[in-house]
Amino acid sequence: MTLTLGLGLMAGGLLFGWSVWLYRRREPRVAATTGLSMLRGGVLLLVVLLLLDPSLPGSLADRDVWIVDATPSMRASVGDATAEELAATEGAPAGVRLVAADVALDAALAGELEAGASRVTILTDTRLPESVGVRALLDDAPVPVELRDLGGSTVNAGVRELRLPGPERVGAPSAAVVTVAWEGSAATSVGLEVEIDGEVVVDSVLRVEAGRGAREVQVDLPAPEGEGGQVVSARVGMEGDRFPDDDLRSAVRDVDPDRGAIVVLAWTPGWESRFLTSTLAEVAGLPVRGFLHTGGGSEEDRWLRGGERPERVTSEAVQRAVEDAALVVRIGAPNAADSALAGAAERSERTIRFPLPTAIEDGEWVLDSELPLSPLTGELSSLGLLGLPPLRAVRPGSAEAAPSSDLRHVPLRIERGRDGVSVPAIELVDGEVGRSAEVRATGFWRWALRPGEPSELYRRLWSAVVGWTLAGEGPEEGGGIAPAHAVDAPGSPVEWVASPAAGQRLVVEWAAEGSTVRVDTVEVDETGRGTGMPLDAGRWRWRATVDGGEEDGRERDGVVVREVWTDDLLHPRIPELAGASSSEDVRVAAPRSLRDGPVPWLLVLLLLASEWVLRRRAGLR
Repeated sequence: MTLTLGLGLMAGGLLFGWSVWLYRRREPRVAATTGLSMLRGGVLLLVVLLLLDPSLPGSLADRDVWIVDATPSMRASVGDATAEELAATEGAPAGVRLVAADVALDAALAGELEAGASRVTILTDTRLPESVGVRALLDDAPVPVELRDLGGSTVNAGVRELRLPGPERVGAPSAAVVTVAWEGSAATSVGLEVEIDGEVVVDSVLRVEAGRGAREVQVDLPAPEGEGGQVVSARVGMEGDRFPDDDLRSAVRDVDPDRGAIVVLAWTPGWESRFLTSTLAEVAGLPVRGFLHTGGGSEEDRWLRGGERPERVTSEAVQRAVEDAALVVRIGAPNAADSALAGAAERSERTIRFPLPTAIEDGEWVLDSELPLSPLTGELSSLGLLGLPPLRAVRPGSAEAAPSSDLRHVPLRIERGRDGVSVPAIELVDGEVGRSAEVRATGFWRWALRPGEPSELYRRLWSAVVGWTLAGEGPEEGGGIAPAHAVDAPGSPVEWVASPAAGQRLVVEWAAEGSTVRVDTVEVDETGRGTGMPLDAGRWRWRATVDGGEEDGRERDGVVVREVWTDDLLHPRIPELAGASSSEDVRVAAPRSLRDGPVPWLLVLLLLASEWVLRRRAGLR
C-alpha cells in the first residue's frame, strides 16, 4: 500500500466518522439513519481518494494494443488479409485489443494512449501523410510504442492531380495539367488518356524512368462548342499496376463566359461606363463583361452586351451574369421593370457603386493635393494630383447609409474651391459580408482623356480599387447556384452554394446515365448554404429551380461527378519509422491509479443517488 493511499484512507476515515456523527447528532432519528450515514461516508471517502489519485496494487501491463493500418494503400502491400490475420502473423498474443485504423494513424495512436494503453504495436506500410504527428507521438509516448513496416515497393501509376483553367469561353481552346506519379516498375512507359464527356481527346504514352517519380504533363483540350459543364477525365495505365483506385481522376470544365468575371452594369449610357469597361479589361486581370440598358420596352431587346460583336440579351441573361460575377460595377438607376436584376446586383458581395444621377450636385470639385491614409495610398502616392480635370460630387446626405460596424477608408478627397468644403470622392467599405467601393463623384472619365499623369492615375486608381475589393473575404467566383464540390466521393451529401435562393428552397432534379430522374428538395439557409441528398458513383446532370421568393421559378443546371479516388499509394514510404518507439526509461509496466477506471466514478454517482432517494422516503429534506 503506497503512502498516498494510506493518507487518503486516514482522511477518508475521519470524514466517514464525521458523517456518522452528523446523522446521529444533527439529523432527526429515522429507521434508516445507519444506512444513510454509511452512504454519506462512503461518498466522502471515495471523493478524497479520487482527489489524491493513489496508485493501486498491480499494473496496466495487460493493456496491450495492436493498431493495424486499414487504409487502401495497405491492400496493395498485404493483399486481402484482415487485421486479425495480419496481427496473428506478426505474433500478437491472444486476447489483445485489436484496432483497425481506417483514419489518420496519429489520431488512432493518440486515442489509444489516452485510453490507458500500456504497450502499442503498429502494423503499417509507412505511407503516412500524417508522419509528423506519428513521429511526435513516438517520441513523447509515456508507454512503449513499436512500429512495424509491412510495406514494400508496389507497381503502381496514378493521377495525382488534374488541373483545369478557370471558366472558359465557347470557341477558345485551353489546356489541362495532369500530374502523373509512378512507382516500383522497371517499365519505361505510362499510358495517359484524357476524355471529355466520355470521348477520348488525348491518347499518349509517357516515357518515364524506372523506380519512383512524378511528372506534370500539359494537355491541349479542344475548344468547347457550347456553354455548360463538361466532365474531363484523365486515366493512366502501366503494366502490372496493382492499385486501380488512383488511376482515374475527373474535373468539371466550366464553359461559362461570365463566371468569375467583372460585370459592368450601366442602366444609363455615358462616358463613365464606356471608359471604365475598357480600362478594367486592361488592368484587372479578369474578363470584363459590359451590359448597357438600351431602354427597350420588351424583355428580349432591353439590354445590349458589349464586345467585338455587341448583341442584345434578355434581363434574365444579365441577371445570371451578375450572380456569377466576381465583382459587379453598378452605374445609373435601375427601372421598375428590372427589379429582379437590381436585387441580384444589390446582393452581390463585391461591388463598385456609382452615385445615382439624381444625387449629383452641380459645381466643380477638384482633387485634394494631399492623399489621405488608406489601403490605396501606396498605389497612388507616386503620381501628381494637381491639374486634373474637376469632378462633380454627390449632394450631402444623399449617400446610402452603411452599417456602423463596417470599416471605411477614404483614398481620395475632393473640395470645392470657393467655400473650402471637402468630401470623399471614393469610400472603401470593408463590411461583414464583403467589400465594396462607394463612388461619391462622377467625371473620372475626363482623367482618362488627358495623356500623361492624369490617364495613368485613372488606370492606377481603378486597378487599385478593384484589387482591394477582390482581396476581401468572399466567394472565389460568383454567387450563383451550384454544388460546392463538382467532384466528390460516392455517398457524400451534395453541399449547395445558392446565394440568390437564400432563405428559400431549391427543387433539384438529378439524372445519371441509365438511371431514372431523382428529385431532391434543399432548404437554403440565410447564408446561401444548403445540403442535399448523397449521390452514387457516376456522372450526374442536375437542374435546380428556386421555389419561392423573388427568384421563384429561376433555373440553373450543370454536372457533377462522384468517383472513387485516393492518393494513399502516391505518398512515399518512410521506412525509417519502422522499429521506432518511445525511450527505454518508460518501458516498464505503467502503475494503475484510481482514476484510470470508470468504477469509482460510477460508484460515487450511485451512492449519492441512493442517499437522496432514501432521505426522501424517510421524510428528510
